[in-house]
Amino acid sequence: MRLLFALLFIAHSGWAGCHIIMKKSRYPFYETLVRVIYAIKAHNLSTAAVIDFKKRAKAFGVQIPSAISILISDPELESELVAKNPKIGVDLPLKIYIYQRTSGVFLTYHSPQEFKENYYLPESLIEKMDRLLRSISDYATR
Repeated sequence: MRLLFALLFIAHSGWAGCHIIMKKSRYPFYETLVRVIYAIKAHNLSTAAVIDFKKRAKAFGVQIPSAISILISDPELESELVAKNPKIGVDLPLKIYIYQRTSGVFLTYHSPQEFKENYYLPESLIEKMDRLLRSISDYATR
């Protein structure tokens, strides 16, 4: 009965149509982070920014587990995306979020399918984004 209730709740909350990819890492937090950065560089890309939420929270006296967002800079892909639909600029650069919980380390990102639905992008660009994000996240977590 609890499972049925939970499924009904999810179906009626905003999460049912949400395209968040979540992967549990087999590595500790900082090793997962290093692996993400290494994979980004292996694709000849760079990090546009690294946002350390734990460090920011500490400055305000708030204690949270490790949590970092990495913005991935791919100027060629970003140019193609903005050329197809300038509104996508609000969601660029692509982002990977790594966070620690008692149950482990998790890596999440928005599925390119979400971009397809929101910005009506061609399948070729969706596949390009999907391959990139899957490659980086698989290397970092497996």
